[in-house]
Amino acid sequence: MPFLFFLFILGAVVVFFVIAKKQAERRREAWQSVARDLGFIYIPGDLFKVGVLTGQFGESVVTTDIHTVNNGKNSHQMTRYKLEYPSLGLGLRLSRQGIMDNLGKMFGGQDIEIGDAEFDRLLLVRGSDPERVREFLTPERRETLMNAFNVFTKLVVTDQEAVIETYGQESSEARLKGAIGCLHRLAETLGVGSKPRAQQKTKVMERKEAKPSAPAPSAVEFKPFIPAAAPATLSAAPAHTAPATLSAAPAHTAPATLSAPPPTPSEAPAAVIPVPAPAATGELTAAALSAELFGGSTSSFDVEKKFVPYIGKTVRWSGKLENVRQFGSDFTFKNGAGTKAIVLVHELSNQFGFKNPVKAVVRFKPEDYATLNPLAGQPLEFSGRLLKADGMVRELYLEDGAVEA
Repeated sequence: MPFLFFLFILGAVVVFFVIAKKQAERRREAWQSVARDLGFIYIPGDLFKVGVLTGQFGESVVTTDIHTVNNGKNSHQMTRYKLEYPSLGLGLRLSRQGIMDNLGKMFGGQDIEIGDAEFDRLLLVRGSDPERVREFLTPERRETLMNAFNVFTKLVVTDQEAVIETYGQESSEARLKGAIGCLHRLAETLGVGSKPRAQQKTKVMERKEAKPSAPAPSAVEFKPFIPAAAPATLSAAPAHTAPATLSAAPAHTAPATLSAPPPTPSEAPAAVIPVPAPAATGELTAAALSAELFGGSTSSFDVEKKFVPYIGKTVRWSGKLENVRQFGSDFTFKNGAGTKAIVLVHELSNQFGFKNPVKAVVRFKPEDYATLNPLAGQPLEFSGRLLKADGMVRELYLEDGAVEA
């Protein structure tokens, strides 16, 4: 009997070890994928540790890791997203109002009233100079901050950093990108995320060099699907093509109206990697639109403004179908059920030499799932209407998707 009990305990330990190992591998794969999509650096951890994800937004450095919080006899792990930036010089500290904060204010605790009832009710504001803090917290900044604090309750913004904490070891790519995207919007709003600074590259690379054995994120393996009739002039569209010129080109116009005469191979911009060409001349290509929206150090706000002329435009693109899933409701597409397909349509090189993928997120009809699912991992030619552009993750959203022969 004791021997059987020993075997049971040993089997339970082995099962626990195998499950924990698989969970750690899934987390590493998710973090690696996020690093690849955002152009960040991922440093894997040891055994069950997920590691560190780090990158930059202009003057700011972003670090994502796991840390343990001890509360007396208990402890728990949390995923921490930290945005570090040069000091604002305000002695600023913003956090959500709690019960103890409200009690403290009743007994004379420090809190700067901004004059915005909703903002003052939601957040506890502290700073060394109340007038300068009020001047800094413009209506645009207050709106972005309130949105962030409503989504992430354990968010704290100070003079030199913004920190988000979520419970557990995060393994969802969507939630990782969501939190990092929130920090990106905060960096832009605070004025520390739009101006490039060369020194930041050194800081990020130093984090990588701290563990020489850690591999750099691998580039996405992508073999473009190029139709035989693809015109050369569009696939070579330069990254600096003006949006007004692109949007003015109707579907039946000759390629020459999209841009100036194509550059010679020696003059072609090295930063843009060729991708699937259009099915017919005169169409807006994924390459041209990607270069226009995401080719530089443009902020998410600028991407949204540049994308406005293209909303509702029907395009016909091709690329590698990466993922297909059905949904009953969706935050972006709304209006009931459908099939969501993720298609890699272009790749851009960033300043670290990694490839940043541009993906099309396409809504198809629910019944299209049976057609699309067997094609996962294969080239796909499709059409759809442009709906939205996400500058943070370089995604282009399309609705009314249809598979093209």
